[in-house]
Amino acid sequence: MTKHTPAPWKVVGVPVTDKNGKRHPDSMRKVVTSSGGSVMCNGSNKFANAHLIAAAPELLEALNRARYELVTEKFYPETAPVIQVIDAAIAKARGEA
Repeated sequence: MTKHTPAPWKVVGVPVTDKNGKRHPDSMRKVVTSSGGSVMCNGSNKFANAHLIAAAPELLEALNRARYELVTEKFYPETAPVIQVIDAAIAKARGEA
């Protein structure tokens, strides 16, 4: 399993100054990890992308918990396709797909 920086990750604004010195406070978003690493997000979907990236550690944990419940506690044959989707998402998050 690939290790990742643990939660919490947060989204912060990054003010950008244009060539005329005018500040644009919402020009970019930066995701900051608990270890101080960061990822910049810009473009038309910068807000949504930044928040999705920041939620990644919690989403992975939720998928792992859901998979555990579906496989070990409440397995029904009709849940097999859901488990396959969960497994694919977990593998992608771990860099295994």
